[in-house]
Parts: sequence; C-alpha cells; structure tokens
Amino acid sequence: EILIGLVGSEMCKETGIKTADTLTDAISTAFETIKPLLPTHPAIGIIDSIIGLAEVGVNAAEKLYKTATIDKDQRKAEATEFVVAALKAAGIEVTDEIQQVIDGAITGAVALLPKTHDENGAILKD
Repeated sequence: EILIGLVGSEMCKETGIKTADTLTDAISTAFETIKPLLPTHPAIGIIDSIIGLAEVGVNAAEKLYKTATIDKDQRKAEATEFVVAALKAAGIEVTDEIQQVIDGAITGAVALLPKTHDENGAILKD
C-alpha cells in the first residue's frame, strides 16, 4: 500500500507539472490570438512589455544562480528588481496592479524555463 501511494503521488506530481505546462501554453496562445482584437489601450502595451521583461529577468536570474552569483532563493527578487527597474526607467509607475502583473509574468516565465531536475529531484544535465 505504501509503495502504491508513493507511485501514485509521483504520478500526480508529474501529471500536475504536465498540466501546468499545458495550461501555460494555452494561456500564452490565447493571449497572442486575442491581442490584435483588444482595444489599443496603453495598458495592453505595458502588460506585453512586462511579459517580455519578466522573461529576460527570469533568464538572467537563473544564469546568476547557475554561476553561483546569487542564491536559489534570490532568483524571484532578482527578476522582480529587473522588471521594476526597467519600468521605472521607462517612466512607468509600479502600482499594486502593475506589481500583480509582474508577479504573474515572472511565475509564467519560470514555468517556461527548461527543467533542471527530474521527478525524483535529481539534477538534469544541460
């Protein structure tokens, strides 16, 4: 029974990861599909910029982590700091609503990173 429970929980974890990846892909595809239909409101441009900045910030933070420049737990803060600094440099005020978009974009960008560990926690080679 214990073995079946462990196998079942690993299968659930793997299924959950695949489901999250599929959901992220679907949301990205849906946004890209409807983006031309959205009104040309400045907020849409800002959101699109935040998504791009989040990808750059997350990738940069991951590289800093892999080169032992920052700790594992500093990656989100590093990516967030990059996005906020870029927005401020562009003259965009970071409101609570903008911060929510930043947080969501960073979470999405992290989900798109290549997997570094397998389902058993072992480090995958590049």
